[in-house]
Amino acid sequence: MPEHVHLLVNPLDPEPDLGRDRARIKQPLSKQLKEMLVRHGSRLLEQPTAQERPGKNCFRFWQEGPGFDRHFLKTHAIMAAIDDTHQKPVRRG
Repeated sequence: MPEHVHLLVNPLDPEPDLGRDRARIKQPLSKQLKEMLVRHGSRLLEQPTAQERPGKNCFRFWQEGPGFDRHFLKTHAIMAAIDDTHQKPVRRG
C-alpha cells in the first residue's frame, strides 16, 4: 500500500508532543525525497503539488492535515492495531 504510512509509537515522555514528533519524521523525509527527485530530474516532482497561494504551486509529499491518530492504552488494543496494519494490504490484494 504505497500511498500511506502506519506508525506505531510508544512515547517515553509522560506528556508527549506527537505533532512535533510527527513533524520531525515527516519534514526530513519529504526534503530528502524532493532532493532525490531533483537530482534524478524526475517528472514525479511535478505531480505531488499543492497550491501554496493563487498562481503558485509547491511540492507536497504528505497530505495536508494532522493525520489520523489513535491512542491505545490496553495491550489487546495495540495488538489488534498491529494485526489490522498487517492485514490491510492482504485484504487489498
